[in-house]
Amino acid sequence: MVNRRQFILGALKIGLLAQCTMSLSKAAILESIGSSLEKNSYYLQIELSNPTIHFVKNQLLYIYLPMNIERRQILKDIESKWIFELQSFHSGHNVLKIEIDKLEPWSTSIINIKINLLFPYFQNPKLNNNSKNSINSYESLLSLPNSDKDILLDTAKLLKSPSTMQTIQNTFEWVESNFTPSNYNAGFMSINKLWKTKTGDCSEFSLVTSYLLRCNQIPSRNMGGYLLHNTNQLSMNYYHNWCEAILEDHSLIVDAYTKKL
Repeated sequence: MVNRRQFILGALKIGLLAQCTMSLSKAAILESIGSSLEKNSYYLQIELSNPTIHFVKNQLLYIYLPMNIERRQILKDIESKWIFELQSFHSGHNVLKIEIDKLEPWSTSIINIKINLLFPYFQNPKLNNNSKNSINSYESLLSLPNSDKDILLDTAKLLKSPSTMQTIQNTFEWVESNFTPSNYNAGFMSINKLWKTKTGDCSEFSLVTSYLLRCNQIPSRNMGGYLLHNTNQLSMNYYHNWCEAILEDHSLIVDAYTKKL
């Protein structure tokens, strides 16, 4: 089993004429031993094109940057020659707003952004929980809506094993065997729809896996971001959702959509 893979937690939301790539200076998940915080720098390049005869004026560009995840990843700061505003939300999402004053007809403009991230070494939220109201608190990693719990509870009981790892393995195999990956983006996560159609996107796979684990008192969270696998370039095609189980001394990626555990 592989319990550490390379992920960047975040998203990009750009206009139809914008193309994004992100070059990485180091791996997203660190294996070295040393200080409690490691800093990595990532480089995001956005190409804006105006293929018309008209000026484009006073436009706003919104970019979802890597998230803040307690005990996992912290967005330290942003560097760019462009005028920008960084908006951070309680959910952990970071949104970069860039003002585009003017883009001339038949022209292309390049926006370069340096993103500095800090990576704390793993700490179990149950053992170090100073923010009980946080969405990343230990209690939140075990909660689920009653409507979904009613749907999942009987199945979760069948998957439960005396061993936590075996319960995770059973859940992974059950989701993988009973649902078919779709080629669409749902736009929202719905256990009820997945249960009826037996097909869904990665967000729905992530949600049902996480909730089945929570039914068996295994804390988990639904993650969204970019999977890095033998590449140092990111684009929207790399965006993905997955489930992460929280164990005593590490976290475990449980991704039935891509059949990776």
